[in-house]
Amino acid sequence: MKVSSRSFAYAGLIKCEHCGCSVTAGTHKKKYIYYRCTASRGDCKPRLIREDRLEELLGELVRAVYIDADTAEWAIAALKESHTDEREYHSAQIAKLQGEITKLQTRLDSAYEDRVDGKIGDDYWERMSGKWRLQQMELRASIDRHEQANEVYFGSGLSLLRLAERAHDLWLSQPQTERRKLLDLLLLNCTFDGERLRGTYRKPFCWLAEGQLSSIWRGRRGLNPRPPA
Repeated sequence: MKVSSRSFAYAGLIKCEHCGCSVTAGTHKKKYIYYRCTASRGDCKPRLIREDRLEELLGELVRAVYIDADTAEWAIAALKESHTDEREYHSAQIAKLQGEITKLQTRLDSAYEDRVDGKIGDDYWERMSGKWRLQQMELRASIDRHEQANEVYFGSGLSLLRLAERAHDLWLSQPQTERRKLLDLLLLNCTFDGERLRGTYRKPFCWLAEGQLSSIWRGRRGLNPRPPA
């Protein structure tokens, strides 16, 4: 690939598997782009890899998260079913939290009447009403988190599945700047040993790459505990 006046697309993406240093890019004979370990620790003998060959290896990492149309439709159906469970869970939690807010409001109303009737002093009222109102604010924040999680769950899952279905086609058709964005979305890190490229994927793409999609969806239907909101 001939060099143009642009930055190196994959600089900072990859680390050397031998020494852990960054893989950097440079030109060879002012014509081609090569990548190699910086060897900044002085104990590595870096091997050069041409950018076009590196892109072939990166493309294979992208291909690993691909799912075909039939699998995507099955996963979307599972997502819809799982979303029903998810929605019921969040709705139940919201109802419980709203009940706690109502109890606190009852305490506030009762204490206010006691204050008016002279049964409690102003100091006690200020201290307890402030405490109860703070608790109400915290409960409302929890309700907001449950509502947002309920809204995001299906939309995010669907977007990720559609991305997996099209990831390799996007890789083949996009310019290098967009390819880099796709890699940043898919990968946590990437290492190169001079011949092979190894990627660690972000969730949920790691499940796709490892062929664990079906077991993950079974877990989403109740086998895995949910984190607290």
